[in-house]
Amino acid sequence: MNKNGEKVNRMQLKENERCLRDYQSGRLISPMTFDDCINADRNGKVENARIKTFEREVIKCDSLDAPPPYAYTNAATVNSAAVDGALALTYAIFGGSPVLDGDLVTKADDQKTARCQLAMLKRADLLESAVLKEVNKAKRLAIKDETVDSAAALEAKLETVFSSNDRIRRMQDSLVRQVDNSCAVLQVPPATVFPGECSEGDPSLRQIEVCVIEAARCEACLKINAFDNLSIDCDLADDREDNGSCESRRWAED
Repeated sequence: MNKNGEKVNRMQLKENERCLRDYQSGRLISPMTFDDCINADRNGKVENARIKTFEREVIKCDSLDAPPPYAYTNAATVNSAAVDGALALTYAIFGGSPVLDGDLVTKADDQKTARCQLAMLKRADLLESAVLKEVNKAKRLAIKDETVDSAAALEAKLETVFSSNDRIRRMQDSLVRQVDNSCAVLQVPPATVFPGECSEGDPSLRQIEVCVIEAARCEACLKINAFDNLSIDCDLADDREDNGSCESRRWAED
């Protein structure tokens, strides 16, 4: 289920990026907005991935005498969490829901700022995907450990990924490098380029980068909790501080 959840998540993230490229290039046909686009699944790839999750559940799970005692929900829950979480990361960067077209920049209006917006979305998506992948990898190893015999024991194993994983750290560093490079020539305040939840208080570009990194980590953590009905402390997972930052997000309300 988690592996297929990764695929659904990845397809929705790619669709978000494709919609931004098409908006920036003037390829979205009116009256379709950017927000309409990211919710439309225009080429059906998200739905195809969702269908495969249900198919794998039939093959791998329905034949069991009893469902796993922990770390398992169902295909519908996994699919919903994967799609909603991918959308939530885009909203964290650009505001919403919905994202307003007026908050996005076309290449015709300002090619450099458009490039900056796309770079942030792409790097945030790559980071979120990497976090999800690394946590799922840790889960596969943990369930082979005889001492991991409960949800709490599994949560303890997975929580370490957020604090000590080298690949996640490298992806975070890559986000900063790539966004710095793409956004170095901005002629407007960064908060107007990224008007989502990270824009409060007229922040610097570096402050927004840190906030987006935390949003990606938070969304990945909340997604794992939803996939597996776990209670990983996502408030610590996003920024390693007990400050309620992740708990205030969408999933905390669900």
